[in-house]
Parts: sequence; C-alpha cells; structure tokens
Amino acid sequence: MKNMQVWCAVALSLLAVSCTSLQDVYVNIDELEKSEDIQRIEKSLAFLDGDFMAHGNDASFNKSDFVTNCTAVAKDAETALKVPELQKIPQARLLALQGRAYQLAGNNGRAKNLSAQSAALYAGDTQNVILASRLGQNANLDTKDGNASEIALLTLEKALQSFAAGDYAAAVAGFDTAFLSLDAYYQEAYGAAREKAWDLRTVSGEDASVLLKDSVTVGQMLTLTQDTTNVLFNYTSGKTLSANELYKRLSAAGVLSPVTKPLADAKQLPAVKSVVTRYLAARYLWNLYTNAKASLATRYSAQFAAAGSPLADVPLENPDFDAVLGCVENEFLSLPDGEHFEGEKNISAVELRAGLGKIK
Repeated sequence: MKNMQVWCAVALSLLAVSCTSLQDVYVNIDELEKSEDIQRIEKSLAFLDGDFMAHGNDASFNKSDFVTNCTAVAKDAETALKVPELQKIPQARLLALQGRAYQLAGNNGRAKNLSAQSAALYAGDTQNVILASRLGQNANLDTKDGNASEIALLTLEKALQSFAAGDYAAAVAGFDTAFLSLDAYYQEAYGAAREKAWDLRTVSGEDASVLLKDSVTVGQMLTLTQDTTNVLFNYTSGKTLSANELYKRLSAAGVLSPVTKPLADAKQLPAVKSVVTRYLAARYLWNLYTNAKASLATRYSAQFAAAGSPLADVPLENPDFDAVLGCVENEFLSLPDGEHFEGEKNISAVELRAGLGKIK
C-alpha cells in the first residue's frame, strides 16, 4: 500500500499548477550547452520520465528497476556537481536534475531540498521550475521569456500535465509544439506518451482508464466491447452483463474458438482472466465479423491452400490463420512492421478498440 501511495503521488504531482507568474525564466544557454554532463543527464532523465508517463500504470512496468535507474541518474548528477570551479547556472541545473530524478523515484523530501538549493543559486532555472511544479510549489509554466529550447521544456511539461489530467487533445498539441524546438531525443523519449495521447484524444476520461492499458484480459476485452460498441447485441439482447456472463455466452457461441483448426477440447479455450494476444484478438474480431457471414469464415485457408501463407510468421496450419488474414485484409488489425503479424504479443486496449470500431 505504501508503494502504491508513493507512485500515485508521483503521478498526481504532474497535475500541480500554481498561480505565481515567472517572468524571469531565463538561462544562459551557452553555459549549459557546454556541459556534457548536463546534456547526458538531461537525456537520461527524459527517457526515464517518458517511460514512466507512457507505461507507469502498466502491470508489466518494473517499478523497482525504474527507481534504481532514477537513483543512478541522481548519483550521476551528484558526481557532476563535484567538478572544480563549476559556475552557478550549471550548478543550479544539476541540482534541479538531481531533484527531478529523486522526485521520479518517489523521494519528494530529498527532491524539495535539492530544489531549494537550486533556487538559491539561480531562481529561474527551467528544470527547477518543472521540479517545483511537480512538487506542488509556486511555479507555473506559462512564461514566454528565454531561449526557445528552454521555453519548449516548459511546453513539454504542460503537455505532460494535460496527459496526466486526461486532456489528450491538448497533450498532443503540446508535444508536437515542444518537439519542434527540442533535441531529437525528446521526441523518442516521449514518443510513446504522445502516441497514447493521439490514440486517446477522442475518448472520455472513463474510457481512457481502460484504454491506457498495454494489455487486457479476456474479461476486459468482452466488457470493453459491450461498453463501447453494439456488436454484442445479438448475444446480450441489449442487456448489460458481467464479464463472466459475457464469457459464458460468447464461449458457447464459438466467438472465442478458432475457425481454421478447431480445438480438440473445450478446455483449450482461453480463460476469462487470460491476457489477450494478437492471435486471440484476431480470432475474436473475425468471429464477431463472420458469425453472420459464415461463408467468409475459412475463405483464406482455402484461397492459400496451394500457394502457402503470405505471412512468414503465420503458417497455413495456424488455428487462427483465417482470422489473422481476415483481420489484416479488412484492416481490423495491422502488421506492426508491415510484414509480420507478431501474434504471440499482447494487444493494447487502444488497438483492440480500434478494431472493434471497424466491425459493421
């Protein structure tokens, strides 16, 4: 419970906004650009921050490794601060970066102390403005003064606040504006968060709580279908059913069974708590589409019987061959790299929802 509270605090701190205007946000950029230590640490921090923003809520996110990596960045900054004759502005930046690393790791007490030290050296350091905002202190991100790349850092932070608040359209606009003036690695570091924001820009906050997931269970897949589409009407008669009841009805109707090669035993059906792979998602989507069009169900295995599979990683004998080919041709699902289906990988809730939305 304590760990959960720490991680919730980290996420919620991104929403902290205050009312004090900062007209003096300006940094001697030449001094900062000359420091290889600062450039290296800022890059490492950007990738950690971007990873947390995009994947911090995923079940697969390794929080222990994340904290270890954040602490390593903080230690790197501490070492850089020991360089002889370090000027005040670089010192302030390094202290702020060290504080940001500790804040990401959940150590807000140490982060606050470092923020105060940074402000004592130079109150307007951009990274410290960001740190202060995340700590809920008096700092806002609306300045228009200073170097373009420094202003872009504040624009990026506002985009992250919008992302955390569920305002995905604003987040996309902010990301794209910030990337124009930042080093290219920022787009790479925050690219996954930006793509999630793009995918979620048209959904409500309630939908987004599920759609942020990089993987879903069978039960979640069924309830997501029920909540966001009408394609289960023939199975539910318009009633809102529990995940377990949906599972019973759809299993009995064959919606979770492959069509190219039938299962030898009903026990081979995926359980309601099973994580949905791309193969299983294809099977589900194809069955929903073809149950009223039975003649389409096995058309691809018949069509490619002589020539063989057109996909290197989906052989003709795969139980879900027809489902995969059908979903790809009808654009319910895509080939991630343009050539392979990657069926053993988990499907994200966003991709699943997009496929469901194309079934007519």
